[in-house]
Amino acid sequence: MQKYKRFMLWMMALYIFWIILLFSSQSAKASSAESLSIVEKAVIFLEKLGFSTLASIFKQQTVSPIFKIHKFVRKLAHFFNFSVLGCLYTGLTCEYQNGKWMLIKSITLGLIAATIDEVYQGFIPGRSAQLTDVMIDLYGVFTGAMFVFLFLNKDKKYDCI
Repeated sequence: MQKYKRFMLWMMALYIFWIILLFSSQSAKASSAESLSIVEKAVIFLEKLGFSTLASIFKQQTVSPIFKIHKFVRKLAHFFNFSVLGCLYTGLTCEYQNGKWMLIKSITLGLIAATIDEVYQGFIPGRSAQLTDVMIDLYGVFTGAMFVFLFLNKDKKYDCI
């Protein structure tokens, strides 16, 4: 059972990292169009929730407010994807090692993944590798790792904590 659990955690972590690399493989134009469509759907969602004033502000303004939300959505995607990766890495390191080194190793794995992602993205036409994205990714990994660490530590029934 232990080997199966480790195998599944590795497969999920590799799958999430593969998805991250697929997003990074998109050209700048395709990536921007995809995240902009999410912003547009969010504005429609705000209207349906009754926040029509807020939605109309975004529609009537120049590109600037939409661009700010668009940029926020892109950075939030970095954070979220790497938070999931941080959860999985912490689960993996929990399977192999006990104690505080578990967190350090999972965050180190996340830093390696974030660096690989940004370097790879630097080779895609119209895209660039940015240190700020690595930092956002690392913060996401840390958040995911802490979430799992605190969740597992809550009952103190896991021997990896």
